[in-house]
Amino acid sequence: MHMVVRFLIFLFLLVSFPAKANNGYYQATRIDIEGIDGPCYATLLSDKSVSGKWSATMKRDFDAPEEIENAFLAYQDEHRFSYLQYFQDVSGGYLFWPTFPPEVFKLLIYIPETDTFYVSDKLERYALTSTYKAIVKDGKLLVEKNYDYGKMALITIIRILMSIGIVVLSTYLIGKPHKTDQHVVWITNIIFYLGLQIFISVYSFKDGFSLIEYYYFILPLTIIFLLIQGRIYSRKAKTILSSYLCAFFSNAITYICMLLVLDFIPQLFTIV
Repeated sequence: MHMVVRFLIFLFLLVSFPAKANNGYYQATRIDIEGIDGPCYATLLSDKSVSGKWSATMKRDFDAPEEIENAFLAYQDEHRFSYLQYFQDVSGGYLFWPTFPPEVFKLLIYIPETDTFYVSDKLERYALTSTYKAIVKDGKLLVEKNYDYGKMALITIIRILMSIGIVVLSTYLIGKPHKTDQHVVWITNIIFYLGLQIFISVYSFKDGFSLIEYYYFILPLTIIFLLIQGRIYSRKAKTILSSYLCAFFSNAITYICMLLVLDFIPQLFTIV
């Protein structure tokens, strides 16, 4: 029995770390801009001459005022950051770079009426969707991170409560533990699903979380856990009916339910 468990654990660990595949999410940068009135334009200067499909040497054909484009082309950054041939009208106070934004960059704002540039200090992309707040004040451009950590904490708590609620209810219905053994059910499931949902949020923060990660990461982790939990039930919770089967079915039900949640409400897993 011990050899079988060890082999299964090794197998699941082996398949749980495949080559990274495209999960449908892309890095993006969002910046809310305050302190500017009237027409203005902005871009992200990159510390490298190429960022994904964007390049300092590849001129792009997009509908934009030629004089604005020439102004950005003529701008010379003191630290040699590159203009990637792309800018946006940010008169509404918002810049969104949807795919392959530069990793290390500066925000550059241009005011055509006064032929004035504002440039930020060096910034670094930090999340799947890196959000910032920029303020033009006293002739300076200040930019700070503005990520919605409260929302991330909220959706993490919702997933924790959902997964623990489903698995505990399933265990009660299937295993019918007496009150003397119910603490084992709660402790084992709280430890695992609390850690699992925090792991999902941490991973999602940087790369997004989709069905690909759910199959490759959560499935093997769940199987390893149910084997361990079945062993704990058989030793510590004598009143649970069919310890291993109870652990299997309760976790399988939870896995499927949370899979459906991910499929139908992906916003509970990834902030974009």
